[in-house]
Amino acid sequence: MSDRSIMVLGVPRSGTSMTAKLVKEWGAQAGEDQHFDQPDAFNQQGYWEYVPLKQFLRELLRACDASIIDPPTAAQLQALALDPHWRTRGLSLLAAMGDNIWFWKHPMLAILLPFWRELGGNPAYIVCIRSPISGALSQKRMFESRILQRDTPVDGFPLDGALVLWQHSMLSILNNTDSSSKKIFVSYEQTITNYAAACARLHSDLNTIFGVTGDLAAMLRVVDPTLQHHSDDPDSFFNAASATRAQKDLYRFLLSKIDNPDAPFIPEHFPLPPNWQEILHDLQAWHAQFQPPPR
Repeated sequence: MSDRSIMVLGVPRSGTSMTAKLVKEWGAQAGEDQHFDQPDAFNQQGYWEYVPLKQFLRELLRACDASIIDPPTAAQLQALALDPHWRTRGLSLLAAMGDNIWFWKHPMLAILLPFWRELGGNPAYIVCIRSPISGALSQKRMFESRILQRDTPVDGFPLDGALVLWQHSMLSILNNTDSSSKKIFVSYEQTITNYAAACARLHSDLNTIFGVTGDLAAMLRVVDPTLQHHSDDPDSFFNAASATRAQKDLYRFLLSKIDNPDAPFIPEHFPLPPNWQEILHDLQAWHAQFQPPPR
């Protein structure tokens, strides 16, 4: 990764698309317009997921015989980054972004960062935070509408699986960005409720990291408070019976990183449940029941 790149990181429905749009309006390049999916009702500002990157990340997962639910190990990804085939392809993707400040955004980056770190470079990281239950329920609604094409809720959603998936992804992000001095943490809820202040802060942080002055006026025209379809007080997560103590501690720590991005990360403070892989497989099975049978 280049020293003039930005990685927008977070789980789905955590504000990554909105943040990516802000970064673009600040002045970072994202690639040619034809390389992005079109906006829709769920992301009216666009998804800002670079299609060549998305395709490559999917291939990386297949090469590891892994998935978002069954994530690869850091050792697997580091080995791929040393393999001439994958290394050449990864470096070609990076080179195609050019010499100006640019950004990538995709949920799979959360668990695939070890591959890109092995290729070198010193990117800036923007980590998007949202109340985990709010994000999980928003993703469920999008699944019901876009994939199942139905207006009524589906019963039996394994919320504990969604929270473990959030926990695993955020731990991966923290582990792979901890040594960087170029990281910014942003809250979805804070951006929505006080977007002028949030934009000004992101603008200032990016200006400091890259030594340029971005377009604050353009950033301020992006954010629409009505985008928050599922309103939730972040404090309500701390009272949620469905969340483990480690998950609540992790969310509290992530919120503290907004003001103190260099706060030391101690993974042992936020342990995954002993049966976390089984919980994720139950989440995968819940989704799989809606897939058509193979022909």
